[in-house]
Amino acid sequence: MLSGILGDILAAVTQRPFWGERRIREYVRDSYDAAVRKRYKTEADETKRRPLTDLRAMLFFISETRQNWLVTYHNMGFFVEDDRKWEEPIKTPGIRLHKMVPIVVNENWSEQEGVVSFGDSPKRWLYSKDLFLNDPPKQAIERFLSPPAAGSDGKV
Repeated sequence: MLSGILGDILAAVTQRPFWGERRIREYVRDSYDAAVRKRYKTEADETKRRPLTDLRAMLFFISETRQNWLVTYHNMGFFVEDDRKWEEPIKTPGIRLHKMVPIVVNENWSEQEGVVSFGDSPKRWLYSKDLFLNDPPKQAIERFLSPPAAGSDGKV
């Protein structure tokens, strides 16, 4: 109970702005590159940072306090939860894109939200129906997870 009260107080004081799409892509790129350097014990070389155009980001859930992003980087997918009460977003470990299918969508969750699951993961993610007015979420997400067309600028 005390943690809930403290969480509410913290949320009221820290309501930072959401990170934008570019900053989310930078965050994923930089944290992924840092993990690769750590795993393979290579020196950091900031001059060889991968271009942001190698990453694509899709906002799929938004509320007053949280945004969820799906980010692809080559053959990997990442989920980023941007909760305004946290100091910075949280990125999930990378998942190979081929393991993110099939995509299963439940559009009956609520009037504003649906639920989507990826591959055989038991984790289910809320999505905002308002973000998928032009395309059904299943098709939009499947298209997003497909390799980008030549000359893509990394944005969706």
